[in-house]
Amino acid sequence: MWDTVYAAASPPRDAGLLRKSGAGAPYRSMRKLLVGAIVAFGLGSGILAAALVGSSGATDPTGTGSATVVETTEPMGRDWTEYAEANGVEAALAQLVADGLAKPTFAGACHTVAHKIGRVAASQVDLRAGLELEPGSCLNGYTHGLLQELAIRPDTKFSELLGACAKAKAGEMATECVHGVGHLLALRHPSSLKSSLEECLTIEASLHASCVGGAMMEYGQNILAKKWPDAYSEINRTMGPDTPTEINLPQNEAEYPCLLVPEVSLMYQCWTEMGPFIIAQSESLEDAAGMADKCRIGEESLQWGCLYSLFGWIMDDLDGGGDNPTELAETVTSVCGEVAAELRDGCLNGVLYRIGLPRDIEVAEAVCGLLEKGWGAGCRAGVETARTSHRNSGIVD
Repeated sequence: MWDTVYAAASPPRDAGLLRKSGAGAPYRSMRKLLVGAIVAFGLGSGILAAALVGSSGATDPTGTGSATVVETTEPMGRDWTEYAEANGVEAALAQLVADGLAKPTFAGACHTVAHKIGRVAASQVDLRAGLELEPGSCLNGYTHGLLQELAIRPDTKFSELLGACAKAKAGEMATECVHGVGHLLALRHPSSLKSSLEECLTIEASLHASCVGGAMMEYGQNILAKKWPDAYSEINRTMGPDTPTEINLPQNEAEYPCLLVPEVSLMYQCWTEMGPFIIAQSESLEDAAGMADKCRIGEESLQWGCLYSLFGWIMDDLDGGGDNPTELAETVTSVCGEVAAELRDGCLNGVLYRIGLPRDIEVAEAVCGLLEKGWGAGCRAGVETARTSHRNSGIVD
């Protein structure tokens, strides 16, 4: 599935929950990794992108010997925008897949590169034909790039984008494609989340959640990056411009976005993107207990989704202690130890998911083993959430 994420005074970087835990390690920002809406949650897409660099030699996927090679230090070894422009989108996608076969952990870099090829495709092929070229790997980065380029054109009709997504590859990629349009609707309506959600609800009901999730993610991440620029400056944004879009939502929309229309108020996907909205309203990034209370929603599944999102994002701002289970366990204890007991399982699910996302599952399991025995249910749920994320991202444990 998918990804992505994103002015008051910022909190000092040497303060916060980690210091209270006694871990004492200097701040090293936890890797800002957003994986695409894995487990239908719609979190960020550039896994391991910064760490992966492709081979410098290029091969010719067409077998004609005519491919133009542009060597750079970009992910996967070449300037992919120029490569796609010179050789064509289909050849560029074939080359990208060929390069990736030798790199089983290249999913994040592949997604980033495929975005660039997709943007070139907007000028080479029409929308419906372009969507059919999605290679089935790279976490749908190609489709995201294609939609992103089309969405910035003032004459583009979003109803046409949504309709094309619903039919792409006989509907097999509809959810991921529609999720991307949700992101772009937020950029089209920066002052009215209600307008975006209402457009999302014009397509068939089975796709509502995917569109709403994308819109919520884009709004929330931009608001978060604006409110706490130091803490969240490294958010890997994949759908909007390089800097946060100026989002000016009315107070009621920023505070209670999932209550704007009746259908959305019951939608689990919406609540699993609430974390950035809650953090952006907070006066302190240390107020884990106060932020958790914002997730006290009547229906248990909505509350669980809200806590998952909130504590995944809180954890994203903390020094994760490298891969040391003991230091990580101290951080988890400092965070979830502050929240009310009835909310603790949801907190553990969020922080263990975020710990396991960029690391081996064994690390998350080791952390779980060091925590208090009474915290077992939430801890196990977090490990399983991380395991599902690995599986959906093509990471082999």
